[in-house]
Amino acid sequence: MEARDLAQLLEINKILNSTLDLDRLLTIIVEQSAVVARAEAGSLMLLDPATNELVFDIALGEKGEQVKKIRLKVGEGIAGWVAQERKALIVNDVEKDSRWSSRADTRSNFKTRSMMCVPLIFKDKISGVMEVINKKDNGIFNAEDQQILEALAAQAAVAIENARLFQEVREKKEEIEAVFKGMSDGAIVTDANYQVLMLNESAARLLAVERDQLLKHHFLDIVRGNYDFSVPLQELIGRSASYEMKRREGKKYFLACAATRINDEQKQVLGYIILLRDVTEAKKESLLKQNFLSVISHKLRTPLTSILGYSAILLLDQKTKKTLSDFQGTALQDIDRQGHQLASLVNKLLAYTLVEGDVLELDRKVVDLKGIIRDIFGHFHKEVFQQGVRLEIDASANAITSLYADEEKIKEVFFNLIDNAIKFNEQKDKIVKISSRRLPGEMIEFTISDNGPGIPPEEYGKIFQLFYQIEESFTGQTEGMGLGLPLVKRIIEGHGGAIKVESEPRQGSRFIFTLPAQKILEN
Repeated sequence: MEARDLAQLLEINKILNSTLDLDRLLTIIVEQSAVVARAEAGSLMLLDPATNELVFDIALGEKGEQVKKIRLKVGEGIAGWVAQERKALIVNDVEKDSRWSSRADTRSNFKTRSMMCVPLIFKDKISGVMEVINKKDNGIFNAEDQQILEALAAQAAVAIENARLFQEVREKKEEIEAVFKGMSDGAIVTDANYQVLMLNESAARLLAVERDQLLKHHFLDIVRGNYDFSVPLQELIGRSASYEMKRREGKKYFLACAATRINDEQKQVLGYIILLRDVTEAKKESLLKQNFLSVISHKLRTPLTSILGYSAILLLDQKTKKTLSDFQGTALQDIDRQGHQLASLVNKLLAYTLVEGDVLELDRKVVDLKGIIRDIFGHFHKEVFQQGVRLEIDASANAITSLYADEEKIKEVFFNLIDNAIKFNEQKDKIVKISSRRLPGEMIEFTISDNGPGIPPEEYGKIFQLFYQIEESFTGQTEGMGLGLPLVKRIIEGHGGAIKVESEPRQGSRFIFTLPAQKILEN
């Protein structure tokens, strides 16, 4: 190959790399192929993988338009043979070659005398065929022409693939933008640091901000000044999460948010897709229901206190017992029993309002852990004596003196976990043990373990769902409404902690949860 040809190929390479527009690129390739081969015309046929056919995508010359979109099966004609064999071919008298197909000439009324074809190969895959027709000045194509056309074909195959990829990316981007624009829900795309890269008009409208206020800014920094989050912000970083945002000021306004993490092949975070939906009306209905239940529950507690208080006094008063008939005594016992049953139902209603409530009100202060455990153990004195329950507190828990928490709600946590450990245990000798350890970051980890029936692994995530209970056939119990563990989870997470369960069937269970030892700065 002469120096002039090399210089020409370098110049062509610059031209090919100057555009990513596929149609423009293909035209340039065909034009340059005719130039370097000094031919009258040229064409480019691309392989359609779906049909395994060559399609005349670009054809130059006076009759070029007439041959465009002609299809040749791989193996058909000279170009089809080149695609099949993946070899270059020179035919200086096409009429003497049995492989020659005159379909293009017939369509275009063009006379082909000679032809040179080279395959387009990228990463060992055939992508098409480049051909030049009729050497100028009635000359013939030679090995040097083939060498330079093959060099051009190698450059062209790379350029075509790059342009195709760029076109696919652009089309996908346009599709995504079209979907974004048409969505009624808000949609936001961020990078791994929550910097906003893209959002639709619905997202800007739902957040009541201009698009420019969000673009290239930190999503959480923008919204947390105006909204309260249903989960701690640190829980959103590095993971997919669903949560709610409540506007702090003005008319009540709620947004449901779902942040989905985008990972690369190495599981590294590339970014997030955040979907927003206005759930204000649904939340209002839920709040009305919760407020109604809360009011009813509190109103019922006042007369219940009197009923249970007086019934207990009458049952303990020996003089009263002597003056009562058998029927009156039975009625009094029934009043006391049904009163306690009603009190239990009222407490369950209050627990439900706590679990479902929009905001969990916490009266946090430094509280005496030993006092909390002492009170809780006192609740179960009947079970200890009547059912042979052994309540143990490990020395590690004795070493923890205080927590920064809502005392009454933390009592609910310990009460529900210990109550479950006793209630769902059919062992003759029931054992419930509390242990703890201090974690980095001023958190305390507690473990409440038992020797009960255990929990199957497939139930781990379900037992914290509202109203969910494991089948009676496994636990032997139907008592309860499935409110205890959801309440426990809500209270613990409201304190910035977390809870999990470790268990195996017939091997007991361990509920492990964390609580703050002292005040933690909140985001």
